[in-house]
Amino acid sequence: MARIPNSSEASSMWKMNDVYVAENGGEWPPTYVPYSSAQNFIRRGSGTWGALTDGTTTNAWPWTNPGTAYTSGTTANYYNSGYNCDAISFYVESNYATTYKITHFGYGLLQNISVDSNNNTYILRINSGRGLNGTILYERSYPTYNFAWFGYTYSVGNAGYAVQTLALPATDSTNRVIPSLTVGTNQWYTVAMGWGSGGEGSMYNFGGASWDYNSGTGRYERTITTGGGTVTMVFDTPYFNGGGLWNNSRGTNNSAGQFQILGVDV
Repeated sequence: MARIPNSSEASSMWKMNDVYVAENGGEWPPTYVPYSSAQNFIRRGSGTWGALTDGTTTNAWPWTNPGTAYTSGTTANYYNSGYNCDAISFYVESNYATTYKITHFGYGLLQNISVDSNNNTYILRINSGRGLNGTILYERSYPTYNFAWFGYTYSVGNAGYAVQTLALPATDSTNRVIPSLTVGTNQWYTVAMGWGSGGEGSMYNFGGASWDYNSGTGRYERTITTGGGTVTMVFDTPYFNGGGLWNNSRGTNNSAGQFQILGVDV
């Protein structure tokens, strides 16, 4: 048997010492362990919002109680008319991942209120394409008074960051699971939240921020390092072309508004 055994020269069963010598001689490749996806968070800006963290954890306030009616009767001091939506389009590039999932949406906290229940229907959506007329991949509706918004006076340690995250339920209103999305340049998707008719508490938008704009690539983007490698999320203003409330922007675009941070399993 050769001093550094390999598949062409080995003529009998190797002894443990042969394996050791082969490994050290580069003839035995290390055991391949595939990377398992993990929960990460990716934010859209810094500056005033630089205290907002991303990566494997975030200090955004977790908005954890959708589905639990809040009926204390408190109301917000500011209102917006409904029948419109917030949305942002994006695609993901990575040096290791081929698919990913959107797991959390990010929104601003309410102004001047501790807690407020929704007084109209909210609709959460993920769809294909850079706009709101693509194939719907996930859509979850919440009826009136079905969950609570949090405001910046709520007793949370990071309320000054004015961001709360909503973990998407595992299945939507028609039992579709959270979709696996494809990694790739210009492989666009859009996340949106539609507001039904009526008034609602005014949420903070992502104002006063230094948006993560890369002058070298000409893109609004952010790159994070994960356990598997690097992930870059590129953001842009969507086309509000879905008809009905999906045709009316509430003001979110590539340098303003909601979806300040997204949860990404990648």
